[in-house]
Order: sequence, then structure tokens, then C-alpha cells
Amino acid sequence: MSNKVANRRIVLAERPRYIIPTANVFRMTEATMPEARAGQVLIRTTWLGVDSYLYSRLQRDSQFAVPVNIGDVMVGATVGRVEVSNHPDYKAGDIVHGFWGWQDYTVSDGSDIEKVDPEIPRATYMLGALGIPGLGAYAVINELVRVQAGETLAVGNALGGIGQIVSQLAKLKGARVLAAASTTEK
Repeated sequence: MSNKVANRRIVLAERPRYIIPTANVFRMTEATMPEARAGQVLIRTTWLGVDSYLYSRLQRDSQFAVPVNIGDVMVGATVGRVEVSNHPDYKAGDIVHGFWGWQDYTVSDGSDIEKVDPEIPRATYMLGALGIPGLGAYAVINELVRVQAGETLAVGNALGGIGQIVSQLAKLKGARVLAAASTTEK
């Protein structure tokens, strides 16, 4: 590559052969640094969401989500800093979150990102309790299971992104939580 900064990207190299994806599933590539045109922002990724629900995106025939194509950037929730702004709603230095995947830089027209509220103590909360795992946990507790005070809730994967938040929300509602993990150490 030339002296220009490259955009490192983690792409899907092959479908997982095992339950736990191995190193051969992903490959790091470099692409030309994207440029923000009129009405766009250039974002540098600072944090990536690496959640268990992404496994379904690696599968060829997922019942839960559209699979990532071989050679495409691995999807996932992300938080980043606006480096260059040609958009009236964003300025350089703004912290934003979205779903642009596992790469150093992306360009957005603003329709697929949101500013992180500066009142939030850590922007990384957008990848957990205030992001997809938190929304999923909220839906489980309040819409699917409808946990009530005094009830007992069994959580089969208490260490997963959604499971740990489900457990905390159930306790806040006054429920007794029985939490399971895959090993004694966990």
C-alpha cells in the first residue's frame, strides 16, 4: 500500500466448521481509506461489539439473521469517533454508535449512526446494557417472560451479553434468579 493510511478490516474468510469459530474463519485485510464526501462523516472505530448473537451471522442458513457473505466485513455493533465531518449534524470529535462492523474506518451519511449521549459515563455501554444485548434483555423480561416480583427465573446462559442483563433486570423486579454457566470457573 502507499503512504496513505489503510483501512484494516476483519472479513469473513470461511464459514465456521465447528461450534466455536477458529482463526481460519476470519482474515484481516486492508482497503483504501474511505473519504467523507458532502453530507458524510468519516468515523474511526474505537470499540467493537463481539457478542454471541453474531455467530448466527456466520452461518450459511441462519433462521435469525442474514448471513455475512464470504469476503465481507464482519458485522457488529460499533462505537467510534467522527474524524472528518461534512455533515451539518456531526462535528469532528463526536462519539457515535452504529453497526458498521469490524474495521478501522467507515463513512456514513448519518442515517445509520447516532451520537452517544455525553451524559452516559462510558460510550461502551452502547455495546452492552444500552445496545442490542440490553434491548434484547428488556424485551425478554418485559414482553416475553413478563417477570414479576417473587417469581423464580432460570437463566441458561447467565454470562452471555443478554443473559447477564436479563439476570440483573429480573433481580431489580424482585424475582429470584437461578443462573447457569457452562463451567464451574465461570
